[in-house]
Amino acid sequence: MGIPCFPDIKNLPKTPDLGIICTPAEKVPGIVRECGEAGIRGVIIMSAGFKEIGEEGMRLEEQIREEKKKFDGMRIIGPNCLGIIVPGLKLNASFASAMPRPGNIAFISQSGALCTSILDWAIEGKIGFSQFRFDRQQHRCGIRRPDRLFRRR
Repeated sequence: MGIPCFPDIKNLPKTPDLGIICTPAEKVPGIVRECGEAGIRGVIIMSAGFKEIGEEGMRLEEQIREEKKKFDGMRIIGPNCLGIIVPGLKLNASFASAMPRPGNIAFISQSGALCTSILDWAIEGKIGFSQFRFDRQQHRCGIRRPDRLFRRR
């Protein structure tokens, strides 16, 4: 298919600005560590299976926080989020299949159902966004704003 694939993070030829994690929850803390070791400082954790499932999930979230502390400047959105869209950067790091137009409205919600409804409505109505963020648990791992997710170059 012509799409380069790599067996793990350490074999990437360049350090990406953003890592998107979509694995079983028990693998996430180790992948966060691998991202940090590789110099990736922006991470989106889309995986579910954390606090919402009880004590084991809370323990995994704590492990993620501990891994994050090891890497200065690391920013995490999630876990258990639907992702982010930043139309001005042509970035769709979400489960959404469509990209809204760039605009001046930032939309942030903890409701995936509300987000997908608003996104469908906005695309049909040609309404643009500066950022569109779906995040149920952003406060749990210490991240507040998607504009702080990426390194400045």
